[in-house]
Amino acid sequence: MIGLFFTTIFIAELIIAGWIISKIIAFNKLVCETNKQVLDFKTKIPEIFNNTRISINSFLLKLNNIDQFVNKKKEECTKILTPNNYIKFISFFLNKDFKKLLVIIDIALAIKKLLKK
Repeated sequence: MIGLFFTTIFIAELIIAGWIISKIIAFNKLVCETNKQVLDFKTKIPEIFNNTRISINSFLLKLNNIDQFVNKKKEECTKILTPNNYIKFISFFLNKDFKKLLVIIDIALAIKKLLKK
């Protein structure tokens, strides 16, 4: 009777051990596949960083060019519009109609210069 009991326990232990071993083997395969994916991605990381760095640098360069363009246009507008402001100021003090006409013509010429550039 005791022999049958120990035999039953031994068979149950073999069944449990087989189940545990099959789970370990399945988990090992999963870990190996994940490791392979990580290693494949690890080789791509420097390329991704380089592409990102190139994109950021090109964006900053374009932003710098836009900033220079805006500053250049600002200086041009300041140069063009400054004489107009003096003429407007003088014309209001003189309060003559032909002076106001000259101011309007001068403003129109300044706008025309801006549109040409």
